[in-house]
Amino acid sequence: MSKNYKNIIIGVVVVVIIAGGLFLIFNKENVNKSPIESEITKLLKEEVLTEDQKSDLNEALDLLKKNPEDVPAMLTVATVKYQIEDYEGAKEIYYKALELQPDNTLIYHNLGAIYSSQEDWENAEKIYLKIIAKTPKWISAYRDLGTIYRFHLKEKYPDMEQILLTAIEKTADITEYAPVDLYIMLGSFYRRTNDVPNAIKYYEISLKLMPENDGVKRELDLLKN
Repeated sequence: MSKNYKNIIIGVVVVVIIAGGLFLIFNKENVNKSPIESEITKLLKEEVLTEDQKSDLNEALDLLKKNPEDVPAMLTVATVKYQIEDYEGAKEIYYKALELQPDNTLIYHNLGAIYSSQEDWENAEKIYLKIIAKTPKWISAYRDLGTIYRFHLKEKYPDMEQILLTAIEKTADITEYAPVDLYIMLGSFYRRTNDVPNAIKYYEISLKLMPENDGVKRELDLLKN
């Protein structure tokens, strides 16, 4: 073997070793990243992000480097994905977070919002029913479920009555009255189902809470005359 040929072989080996070393150094950080950290890095390249969203993601990234199971940081990432309408990506992170905190009602609430945004009313209904079962005083779940029955799953509209009555009952454990819109929704339900006495009853309660509501005043006038 000639001296020049040996030098060529040695040169090739050295280049390969250097290239391999550079490759390992360059990829060391990515190898050690958790899937969600990699997802944040990818997400930060999105041009649609606002400066606030980038700041939130960078803070979440720092937290997840210290603890890959930091649920609040995971929720931050999922929220940004929801905001940029990456609904499937957001759901994936929320469900991972639920594995760590299965009783976190806020996660279920956010999943319900995503399913509603996707107009997946059946799954949204399941989520809100689960919230009510787990956290009976989470009033917004009753409100959202009532809206779904009113406008989307119309075959279940009769179920709206008990949903709203339960919501009012649960809130009464906290304060004397429930949020006024629940009484209005229930009054409207009874009006549409021709239960005039109950429609008047709940409209009058809502008017007691919000005397300046001209819409309810008109409804009462029509029901009483």
